[in-house]
Amino acid sequence: MKLGRFLSDRRVFAPEGGEGGGVPNEPSPAAVEPSAAEASSAASAAPDLSWIGEEYRGEAGLNLDAFRPHYEELLAEQARRAERDAEVPQDGTYDFALPETLDLSGLELPAGYTPEIRTDDPLFADLGALLSKHGLPKSAAPELVGLLARYEAQQTAALYKQSKEEAAKLGATPAQAQARLSQLQRTMQARLPADQAEALMGAATTYAGVLALERLLAPRGIGATVPQPAKPDLEGLRPFERLKRINATAQARS
Repeated sequence: MKLGRFLSDRRVFAPEGGEGGGVPNEPSPAAVEPSAAEASSAASAAPDLSWIGEEYRGEAGLNLDAFRPHYEELLAEQARRAERDAEVPQDGTYDFALPETLDLSGLELPAGYTPEIRTDDPLFADLGALLSKHGLPKSAAPELVGLLARYEAQQTAALYKQSKEEAAKLGATPAQAQARLSQLQRTMQARLPADQAEALMGAATTYAGVLALERLLAPRGIGATVPQPAKPDLEGLRPFERLKRINATAQARS
């Protein structure tokens, strides 16, 4: 037998009591703790959840069961805000129309009264810009006009109540009070230009004003004369005495 063949056919037998043949297994290396640099690198690779509230974080990381309702509420609010923003005129153009249903209940107003809000005033353009700045929808404009109209109606109701109380002093019945006012107006229109008569009628809104106008415009009696002061009697007086009498009469007239 050749030696080379013997070496090539050689078998490695396990020692007695050992396991099958082959190259003995090398012992596995012991577990190695990661270095500080490796630990830092692993930590930096993890997502940063510090921006999420502590109530949604735990030792195991993000608590999705607790965070999901909060996140869905944020999405819903985002959708609602988008709807509101779509109703805000970016150019500040609002329709300041008087609302169709205006509640003036509880107010005693003159018959046929209708609030007048001059929405063509340039001030309403500034008001529109203010509403747009604060993100108010188009529907806010009629509501605002409704509040202004009710405010004006309240002021009118207060004046109407006061006028009724003043008119009650002019006569036992509304007809008597109206008769005095009508007579006063006719007298002023007969004696004064129309604009002056109208201006003076503004004083007839109170009982005292009516009395004052009636006294000023009362007709004078027929044949009545204004009394004139008597002339001083200068007959038989010396010049100095006459001068003294004239001065005394002048002082009495003044």
